[in-house]
Amino acid sequence: MVVEGSALMVLGNHEFNAIGWHTKWIGEYLRPHTPPNRKQHARTLRAFSGRQDEWKEFFEWLHTLPLSFDLGGIRVVHAAWNDFAHKFAGTEPLNKRKVAAAFLLSYRHLRDPGFSFGYQCEVLCKGYEAELPKGYHFFDHEGKRRTHLRTRWWLSSKGRTYADLAFDPSLKVPSKRVQDPALPTKDYKSGPPVFFGHYAADPDQLILTRKIACLDYGIYKGSPLHAYRWDGEKELSADKIVKMPHK
Repeated sequence: MVVEGSALMVLGNHEFNAIGWHTKWIGEYLRPHTPPNRKQHARTLRAFSGRQDEWKEFFEWLHTLPLSFDLGGIRVVHAAWNDFAHKFAGTEPLNKRKVAAAFLLSYRHLRDPGFSFGYQCEVLCKGYEAELPKGYHFFDHEGKRRTHLRTRWWLSSKGRTYADLAFDPSLKVPSKRVQDPALPTKDYKSGPPVFFGHYAADPDQLILTRKIACLDYGIYKGSPLHAYRWDGEKELSADKIVKMPHK
């Protein structure tokens, strides 16, 4: 559909990681071929097994996809919107040098919101994460110990606690004030509506604010596909949600 011009698509974290998995830089793969990384990429490896020419074509096509769209009336991104990141890294197709910069200078190692290409890519396709205070951690759904918290990026971190910003309200995180200069400092209230995915959220709360909608509800776990039928409105409405159950 994208190739034929009837759809638009943004790059997500899994596609971005696939590019890194298959891209070498100074003799090493940008996404290390460790067992955990291989597990995340296993289905793609199986799907293209014995079909290297097809994978090469697909791999090259992935590089043509932007990380975000600003279509005037709406904005689309995989994980989190940021105006600067959109202008800095979101609109241009990726080349090998940009991919290398993104993986080698990721924000987990160089938290530089102003100048790190890697930081901007991470924000757009993986979202914001806040480092928990020393001594705090939680375990995710796979039992992995986590010391960084996915945050509700449309909320300012000023004056808010980790519990306030947690994307998953069921997590047991401290009610301490967040102090992280890399997190947003303004609420997203006045821009065009933003549609994003990435987070397997509550299917009864697709519309998170009048400007924010998350369309990812764990489709890979059997949840229905969700879409939003936009007709030019400036504020989002739950009655515009369309559900497509699995057949």
